[in-house]
Amino acid sequence: ERMAAVRAEKGPPDPAKMVESATMIVEKLKERQQNGATWTPEQAAQWRGDYRELLETVAIPALSFGTAILLADTIAFFAIALSLKSTGRGVADVKRIGESLPVIGEKLGEVLGKIDDSVGNAVLALILVDVL
Repeated sequence: ERMAAVRAEKGPPDPAKMVESATMIVEKLKERQQNGATWTPEQAAQWRGDYRELLETVAIPALSFGTAILLADTIAFFAIALSLKSTGRGVADVKRIGESLPVIGEKLGEVLGKIDDSVGNAVLALILVDVL
């Protein structure tokens, strides 16, 4: 309960502070490696507390954000791929439009004709997820 109250007081994480804290984590680890053998138990406990606080302000929010983005992109990919497959649209339309282009249409049609529809739809879904 106490930790929740402390986190609530801090407010939402600031990206600039998170980047600064990430470099501080590396510095803390270097400090431990260089001086840790000579610390008293109190100094070691203080270092662990500082290190834990840094991890809570940097690593946990970063992992949470990364996981949420990965999950959202995965859901979007499968939703788009499924809708392209179920409607019969997607790469078939790209092939038809590509073949109708002047000058390069014939050659483009040959190249696009070699692409399997399911692979092409997966590529289109990836492109659309990236655009979103």
